[in-house]
Amino acid sequence: MWGTEVARGDGPVPFLLYQQRRRRVTELLDDAARWADRDHLVQGRRRVTFTAMIAAADRVARYLSARGLGPGDRLLLLARDSPEWVISLWAGLRLGAVVAPGNRWWNTDEIAHAIELTQPAVIVADTEMTRLLPASAGPDPVTVVPVADIRALQDEPPSALPVVQGSEDDPALIIFTAGTTGLPKAAVLAHRSVIANLQNLLVASKRLPHQLSGDRAPEVILQSGPLFHIGGVQSLLLAMLGGNTIVFLEGRFDSGQVLDLIERERVSIWGAVPTMAIRASSSGAGRTSPRLTSSRCCTSTPRSRPSLSSGCPTPTWARSSAPSSSCAAPRPPTSSPPSPRPGSAASRFRPGGGCRKSRCR
Repeated sequence: MWGTEVARGDGPVPFLLYQQRRRRVTELLDDAARWADRDHLVQGRRRVTFTAMIAAADRVARYLSARGLGPGDRLLLLARDSPEWVISLWAGLRLGAVVAPGNRWWNTDEIAHAIELTQPAVIVADTEMTRLLPASAGPDPVTVVPVADIRALQDEPPSALPVVQGSEDDPALIIFTAGTTGLPKAAVLAHRSVIANLQNLLVASKRLPHQLSGDRAPEVILQSGPLFHIGGVQSLLLAMLGGNTIVFLEGRFDSGQVLDLIERERVSIWGAVPTMAIRASSSGAGRTSPRLTSSRCCTSTPRSRPSLSSGCPTPTWARSSAPSSSCAAPRPPTSSPPSPRPGSAASRFRPGGGCRKSRCR
């Protein structure tokens, strides 16, 4: 179902499409089933295999269906990165719902705005975000499901679901913009869009599912960035198709916890913005673990190259908005960087950092 041949589609907009491609995001679960008993999601002492994750998604999907979530409905996720977040994502997609990952740092007004935009039938929220929910969520009642309930369902008996039929042009995800200068905007991504972007990356890096050996050693990826970001979703999908393990932090970012997890879980890839890497570098001074010096650190700019315990190898190309596993793929060659338009935001910054004006607008 995966290939590299490209043809122009015959729809109303003549997109270039891969001739062999998945049509629904949930079909990726069929590709992931081959990894069976490998650990896929790790947080603290909890370890969830690929088989357990897929089974849990079906159980949670049936639970959410009984609470009013169905094809075309919106599921709003308001929770920290965790196995439950991932399972809820797949449960919503399995039902044909449109999943809207919400920003974990929103305040009550921003949550109310997101609810107004998406009109969710169900909200999955952790304890902290539940406290921030607005008193009124609109004219229609919204069912709020605690993350604790999602976790408890993982121990329930298996519950198979019928396959939901639909078009690849049906909406799959609603990704919110940052809302830096205003309220966040909701960008709708169709199943085709999510899969096409994923397939582009897999083709370029020669990591299509059929190109991977079933006995390949998994990468262990430390996911310290938010899953609600498009880069987080992309990282999650790439890791699943590659049979890789994703390790989540417990709670807020803590550089000491990062270093402990790298050692304990034998992390091979960590995607981080420069500030995170610098903090970990400072905390790691004096540590001499071979694991710290062999892990790949992915930072958002080649200029920022902190080291962990005297050396964190910088990948050929890495950036914070890309998935962690992209560190294994070289950056495509380019003749020269594009020149910013005069007066654009990019033209106000010097190549080495800083701003040409006293204040960046």
